[in-house]
Amino acid sequence: MLISLFRCVICLIGAVLVVPAFAAPAGADSAKLATQREQFPLVLETAKHGPDDSWRKLADGLEDYPLYPYLELASLQRRMAQLKRAEVDKFLSAWPASLPAQMLRDAFLLELAKRSEWKDFRALVPDAPRSKAIQCYALDARVAGVPRPFSFIAARSS
Repeated sequence: MLISLFRCVICLIGAVLVVPAFAAPAGADSAKLATQREQFPLVLETAKHGPDDSWRKLADGLEDYPLYPYLELASLQRRMAQLKRAEVDKFLSAWPASLPAQMLRDAFLLELAKRSEWKDFRALVPDAPRSKAIQCYALDARVAGVPRPFSFIAARSS
């Protein structure tokens, strides 16, 4: 009985000493997150409708905000008709395996198909596209005789 009471007192003392050490940074982080939440919608609207990359100046302090990739995605989507493959590749490498990267890839693949830029299309199209439209365009690219770029996956399966 005395040992279990001693354990409870030790646990209580530990909790009193440890919890405040973690509470201060959490308060600072939550204040920063609240500021970022207020700032994000304005910057997103600027990325969607503003001139060029003016949103980047407004996005100062949002770099570690979880929705930050959506800002660049909005800016790139706005310029989809003029978008270059290098810009898309840069975004895809910066945010690999993310939903914004997937959204940009799919939208850009449709744009490349509209432009009939089959070489870039074949380089970016995944092995199993989810979109029926992209699947059809992938077949169009094959019919057009555009070879798929060499990849490690293709080399393994042969």
